[in-house]
Amino acid sequence: ISFNLAKRVHVQLNIFNLRGQIVETIVNDNLSPGFHEVQWKSSDRKGNRLPSGIYIIHIKTDNSVKTEKMILIQ
Repeated sequence: ISFNLAKRVHVQLNIFNLRGQIVETIVNDNLSPGFHEVQWKSSDRKGNRLPSGIYIIHIKTDNSVKTEKMILIQ
């Protein structure tokens, strides 16, 4: 999962299932400006491997929110 930041901001990147439940928080930190890339290991908060399906990437910063669909294929 990659994203670009124009300035230093707090970033929260969560993965949701289609029921609207958070399955994992990938980032919850202040990040510097520039290009960032994080990897999701396709597991939930407890480390359980998740099934193939559609998941939602939700990236929230101090001044913006972005959501995208992602297809996980195991």
